[in-house]
Amino acid sequence: MSGKLYDLPRRRSGCAAGTKRRSLFRDAVARLTALLRQYRLLYLSYRHEQAEAAVTHILALNSSIAGETSVSRALVAETILRLREKHPEASLTLRDLGEAPVAHLTPYTVAGVRGVPATDAELATQALSDTLIAELEQADILVIGAPMYNFSIPTSLRAWFDHVLRPRVTFSYSESGPQGLMMGKRAIVVETRGGLYSEGPSKAVDFQEPYLRQLLAFIGITDVTFIHAEKLGFGPEARELAVQSATTRIVEAVV
Repeated sequence: MSGKLYDLPRRRSGCAAGTKRRSLFRDAVARLTALLRQYRLLYLSYRHEQAEAAVTHILALNSSIAGETSVSRALVAETILRLREKHPEASLTLRDLGEAPVAHLTPYTVAGVRGVPATDAELATQALSDTLIAELEQADILVIGAPMYNFSIPTSLRAWFDHVLRPRVTFSYSESGPQGLMMGKRAIVVETRGGLYSEGPSKAVDFQEPYLRQLLAFIGITDVTFIHAEKLGFGPEARELAVQSATTRIVEAVV
């Protein structure tokens, strides 16, 4: 046997191989992330086009008792104007809960919504509930004017929800819990407030927006945009600024 030494192929070091594998992995992740981002943008564009095509009817609710001086009424009117510019073929149902409030439920009428109606009063309540729910079912977009009264919503708006949140009609119960039945709708909620409640210490006593969000979600409406007009009680300049800011948000929400 010759004493000559032969060079054997040198194996790549484990460190270099590991570095290359990590580099290849990062490249693959980057390509996958970019691809998923493209698919997401395409999906969002598709959903936006579908939502635009689906808007055939608008239901608008006013609940202010302030009449012509109401800021929420003015902003609801602005929202309707913008929506109808965007969807000129859409029809409109406008229900004024401030001027023509829905009656509050009483022991003599509650069975019209929560039980089996028998009396004339109960049957009349069920008929009203049927009408309000039919208006909501027909709508693709719900616009709500909700001024803050005593840190919450007007009682007239609460009475509307009391007639609309109806078991086996707008929501149901299952083993997994309650299920909203009014899915596929969008809501734009105009909230007017004398103070500042969207941030700062007063946010803890905002029982308006969380309550409305919960009521809508309970019947399946989770695509909700809230428009704030705040600090309306801080003087004319603050009021004008709040209305301008809310109007800008309305334009953005509709587009």
